[in-house]
Amino acid sequence: VHTQTNDEVWHSILEKMGEEYVQVSESARDETLSSPQPFTCGWEQILRNGSLVEGAVFIAKMANPSVSAIEVEREIDSIASAIADNLKAKGLRPEDVPERTVIRAINEVLYDEMGMKGNEQDYHNPSNSFIDQVA
Repeated sequence: VHTQTNDEVWHSILEKMGEEYVQVSESARDETLSSPQPFTCGWEQILRNGSLVEGAVFIAKMANPSVSAIEVEREIDSIASAIADNLKAKGLRPEDVPERTVIRAINEVLYDEMGMKGNEQDYHNPSNSFIDQVA
C-alpha cells in the first residue's frame, strides 16, 4: 500500500484548488511541513478523533493560516441557536418536530435571515469551500 508523501498530498490539493491559490498555499505548506506533525498525520488525527468542523478548518488553514477554529465553532453555535429560536418562535421544540420542519427552519435562518447564497458569478472558485469564507 502506497502512503502519499506530504508533497504528493499537497500537489493533489493544489491541482484541485487551481493556480490562483498556489502562492498563498505555498506559505501555508511551508508552515504545515515545518510543524512537528506532518500534513498527512494531521488528517489522520482529524479522521480518527476530529469533527467535521475541525476538518473544514484544517482545509481553510491551507489558504489562510490565521483561521480560528474557536471563531468558526462560535459562528456555527450562533447559527444553531438561531435555528432553535426560529422553531421556538413558532411554538415548536426542535427535538419534537419532523425533519422537514427543521430543514425549513434551517433554510429560513441561513437564506432569509442571514442572506447566505451561492456564488453565482464565480461558482467554481475554491474559496467557496473554505468555511471561513462561506457567506
